[in-house]
Amino acid sequence: MLLWLLTAGCLSSGRGAQDAWGTPIPLSATIASATDGSTQAQGCGGDSTAFAESTPEPLPGHPLPRLAPTVSPIAVTAITVDNVRFIEPIALVSKKDGVFCFQEDGESLAISHDRRTRVYDAPKFYERQEFSHQAMVRMSAFGPMDSMLATLEGPEADGRAVIWNIQDGQSLATLNHVWGAMGWMEKGPALLAVTRTPSGSAILTRLTPGGERARVMEVEAKLLAVSEDGRYVLLQNGGLWDLVKGQKVYQGPRLRDGFLLSEGPSLLFWAEDGTWGVWRKEGKAFLLDPDIDMARLDPAGETMVFVQNAEDEVRLMQMSVIDGQEHLLWRSHGGRITAMAFHPQGRLLAVATRESKDVPQIRWWDMATARALGESSAFQHKVSRMVFSADGRRLATGGEDGVLVWGVIAP
Repeated sequence: MLLWLLTAGCLSSGRGAQDAWGTPIPLSATIASATDGSTQAQGCGGDSTAFAESTPEPLPGHPLPRLAPTVSPIAVTAITVDNVRFIEPIALVSKKDGVFCFQEDGESLAISHDRRTRVYDAPKFYERQEFSHQAMVRMSAFGPMDSMLATLEGPEADGRAVIWNIQDGQSLATLNHVWGAMGWMEKGPALLAVTRTPSGSAILTRLTPGGERARVMEVEAKLLAVSEDGRYVLLQNGGLWDLVKGQKVYQGPRLRDGFLLSEGPSLLFWAEDGTWGVWRKEGKAFLLDPDIDMARLDPAGETMVFVQNAEDEVRLMQMSVIDGQEHLLWRSHGGRITAMAFHPQGRLLAVATRESKDVPQIRWWDMATARALGESSAFQHKVSRMVFSADGRRLATGGEDGVLVWGVIAP
């Protein structure tokens, strides 16, 4: 299954809440014991008055919010494990899908669609600010300072990156001709992006909220990812650079995409030939067989989950990056996995699935024990992306049904 490569440092080849007017908002579920003795929720539907007697208690430390008039309450699945409610839906924040991200402390959520970005207060879900764009936003990221948000517009706006002041809604700085992704540096703070010049060269550029631009270095490919601390950058040509030391620390195959963890650092990459692979700082790297559709690395960079297709069967596998041991988490005939996300603490895994004609679900696992915790269903269409807030208290899911936010307590 695995091709292990021990290298010296490079791989040369390829709740009883109320809304704004004081009206009760039911967020309920009927909890039923599963046949194996575990407890899971069964979804509810229909008129909201049907749930008046089964409204769940607030999560400990997470009182259910008072929703703004622009946000829709939902009454769907909650999950209880060992008599502790650990996940429940809070609100349908947007009825349209889009690009979204959480502030580091989980207190704000930004959603971009239809050339607009709206920033919501996550605990209460009122709209804090709205920004207009010249083109559709393809990426957004809150800055190290709570008052800033960066957005990256598509090619019709010539790849324009903007740093916004969330407090007053004004743009602080703009960077044009951005090639690839962008990311924040904690020091400064400053935004990192690769820009293309009229002569055709590509420059890794540092942009401060005050509008100051600084050339970091000339590069040969577009930017794919920036580590959370801003120290490492990954380029499409497979080069991983340490900006503190000013040197390349790893050279892999040419990439379609990549994901960087500051811890280690660790790199999960998707090569142009369809191969998935992992590299760790100590010089250990490996490649996965090409029948992998999706993969995610836990925050510590020690455990990976991946989706494997074998004929008409889809398998969700857990694997140790340390020793390569594998474990089957879930399998389905005719099903699909459409999105995955690790909780910031690494123990909880959320996986969006859809089996045949069944409604889409989110399945939950305790990764420390490989124990399936239950399923949640709040959708008619597939979930295409999901992300936890950095503090782990909320999960946002996006798809054709819109953007939903869930309250979370990790097991």
